[in-house]
Amino acid sequence: MKSLSTLLIICASLHLTSAQNTIEAHLDFNNTTPISPYIYGYNQNHQSPSDDENWTIRRLGGNRMSVFNWENGASNSGHDNLQYPNDNRIPSLIGVPWSDKDKVGEAYRYFHQDNLNNNIQSIITLPILGWVAADKSLSNLTSPPSSRWDELIIKKGSAFSLSPDLNDGKVYLDESYNYLIETFGKASTINGVKYIALDNEPALWDNTHPLIQPTPPTIAEYITKLIAATKVIKTMDPDVKIIVGEFAGINIYDFSKASDWSILGESYDWLPSMLLDSLKKASDDFGAPLVDIISFHFYPQHKIDVNGDFSGGGIKVLSSNLTNDYIREARMDFS
Repeated sequence: MKSLSTLLIICASLHLTSAQNTIEAHLDFNNTTPISPYIYGYNQNHQSPSDDENWTIRRLGGNRMSVFNWENGASNSGHDNLQYPNDNRIPSLIGVPWSDKDKVGEAYRYFHQDNLNNNIQSIITLPILGWVAADKSLSNLTSPPSSRWDELIIKKGSAFSLSPDLNDGKVYLDESYNYLIETFGKASTINGVKYIALDNEPALWDNTHPLIQPTPPTIAEYITKLIAATKVIKTMDPDVKIIVGEFAGINIYDFSKASDWSILGESYDWLPSMLLDSLKKASDDFGAPLVDIISFHFYPQHKIDVNGDFSGGGIKVLSSNLTNDYIREARMDFS
């Protein structure tokens, strides 16, 4: 899914008092906290970072990143195209020159270098779903195991290579992250990638990528993959900030279709509470926090008029390409 995500937060101390069953809130604007410079971000890869919006952070994400092959730049459209093509979409979207589209790691490298050149930080998504596109030969109606898919393995267990075997049928998550470290340095360095996101909208995997995930993913399946990936990445670079979740929709937060929700989620109001408990236990076992950020997607759906008020005959902000001030303000308010 695509979204424009901008956000402004004003932090102030909040004092609550109770009298006769009435609660009063008082804001103290003399006791404030600066917002992060990265609060203004672009949440998709379809726009040049040199444009005049002055983004401070930019995300390489979306449905295709669940099946992105860092070795050759291939990805699969999933349900967004009835032919489910394996193709060159990701390198093309971010502007990789055609002559470089097949180079190992080039989509990651080009995206981050483009951001560095424009004083922007990167969020780079690494897949954990389990399979990635093996080629760019268009229509792919096969399900793995198949020659059209490479198996995604979280931990290689042997020496990394910056020139991986393109024909072994396997792609390694830790090897892809090692490529970023070797190319730009660790997160603590000036040019290092500071944020890594793990996959995209996992509760929708059976909808976005049914060839790979024909049935709704279970909560146990997602958390197992998530913890395995975070442990590998944090071992390689403890300073990198890991983003998990990338959840979309209130029912999807709960993995409402998961067959094990009624069991694993029995004592929880919703999935994020259970996820936080699971991550806390895994982090304690690991000896350090495994996750830094949980991300929730939000898509402004309602229509507004020129005054920014709801109107059934107004403009739907989510799908509008207008640049009028009232549309821009609404995007910021909704996000």
